[in-house]
Amino acid sequence: MNLRMRASLVSLLAALATLALPGIVQAQASPRERLLRLVPTNTGVCLVVSDLREHWRKTQDTRWFKTLIDSPVGAALARAPEFGKLVRLEQDFKKHFGVDAAQLRDEILGDAVVFAYTPAQSQRSEDEAGLLLLWARDSPLLAKLVERLNKAQKASGEVTELATVEYAGKSYVRRVERNKTHYYLLLGNLLAVAGHEKSIRDVIDALDREPSSVSPLQRSLRRAGTESALAALWLNPRAFDADLRGKAKGTDPQSQVINAFLKYWQALDGIVLSASLAALPEIRLSVQARANDVPEALRALFARDYQASELWQRFPSKSMLRIAGKIDVPAAVEMVRELTPDPAREAIGNMLRKTLAATLGLDPAKDVLPRLGPDWGICVAAADEAGAFPHVIVALGIQPGPKPVSAGAALFKSAQFFARWAALQHNLANKEPIDVKTAQQDANEVLYLESRLFPAGMRPALKLADGYLLLGSSPEALARFQPGQKVPAMSGAVPLLHLSMAEISAWLQGRRDKVVSFLQEKNQLSPATAGQWLDGLLAGLGLFDNLTLAQRSDAGQVTWILRLREK
Repeated sequence: MNLRMRASLVSLLAALATLALPGIVQAQASPRERLLRLVPTNTGVCLVVSDLREHWRKTQDTRWFKTLIDSPVGAALARAPEFGKLVRLEQDFKKHFGVDAAQLRDEILGDAVVFAYTPAQSQRSEDEAGLLLLWARDSPLLAKLVERLNKAQKASGEVTELATVEYAGKSYVRRVERNKTHYYLLLGNLLAVAGHEKSIRDVIDALDREPSSVSPLQRSLRRAGTESALAALWLNPRAFDADLRGKAKGTDPQSQVINAFLKYWQALDGIVLSASLAALPEIRLSVQARANDVPEALRALFARDYQASELWQRFPSKSMLRIAGKIDVPAAVEMVRELTPDPAREAIGNMLRKTLAATLGLDPAKDVLPRLGPDWGICVAAADEAGAFPHVIVALGIQPGPKPVSAGAALFKSAQFFARWAALQHNLANKEPIDVKTAQQDANEVLYLESRLFPAGMRPALKLADGYLLLGSSPEALARFQPGQKVPAMSGAVPLLHLSMAEISAWLQGRRDKVVSFLQEKNQLSPATAGQWLDGLLAGLGLFDNLTLAQRSDAGQVTWILRLREK
């Protein structure tokens, strides 16, 4: 073969490859990606459910799901009237349409389902557009299901006309019902349903176009890490800009708030909520923004160096609930101030200046707010004494200031004044008194209240110690606050909340009689039924070890992750 023939052959193969490449790429795309390419670019809200079949299979294989099925909770769910209605609904559906729940889940809905909503750009609600896209693994079954549905509704009179319409070499159906008209396109594995004919034609046009770039929807979902999620809900801020700007043009308080809110809203690129059910049930909320446009009040959320609060080292680890984070108090106050209408903003400012300045002896804006935080948290742990009120600790960091009288000391003295004043007012009007007492704890003064009106083990207490203003359910609770420790730097997700199912279960079991009595009195139940309710709750708590909430911050995206963990 000479050089010219070789060159001609190479050119021919290159041309064939160029023609075939889009089809190869299309064939390799997942059903989810194929549907996402058909979603209109001006979509405001998009719900994506993908790989339902595989998620269901994995969920069935998990230990927590098997335990749930065999537990009293699972048995109660199976006996519930709502479950019986679902069983009857499945039986009726199979009788009329020849498809059972497993086939519907695996063969019709198992690959991908997308619902896209486009808000109206005018005041007319009829300009809103909805589009349902479905990719079925079993295309003959999908066609049979659509045919039987049409036949049944035509026979009942719900559908008055089914007309085939040709467009761009493809056929879709106009489905005229009693009060509305729908359009659908059935093309192999693809089913598209819309209330506007233009939406169906746009789908056909998109099918004929080769994907040239990744849409904002696809980019946002990928950035949020939703590829393996069961469901993802995407909100496109740009689709609602016109409506918000219109509402912000007035001079009334509501318009002022919306106008201030626009500064924060316009910095956002997308909001994604996703959920998974398989090995670890998980919910994620991702907020995406242009990092340089984010207002100062929220900029710390999108910083890569966001660190965990040191309170995770100070709260007792054996707790039912721990919440700890960081907050820029002046920035948060400024954001609230911006989102408050002018009359209310001025009234609140005057009140703070008159009351706080008088009681603290300091300027709230200059001397107090900059000293608050950034660490704050709440902790709830079981008390050492059986049946006693849980130990509760609320902590707020107080930074040292340049003045001789610190913000922490001023706040503590102010709290003392209000506690004594409130106790005095109560004692003047009631026979059972509330006593205000003080004690020393680790060289720090503790102010606490004591009364027979409080539950056993509850003596509300206040202490200023180690850079924190502490409010507790008792002096004993405040004594469990740990000395300062260096917090190790963390990469990835930073903890915000930890809920221990095991600790809650142990606490409930230790107070079983009181909890059963409470349920019995609150819901008018018999002792046996109240006991069954508690046993069901304990069985549900026993499925998992803990519930955690964590935050992952990056340049331009912050994600909150809520996750259940098995034992």
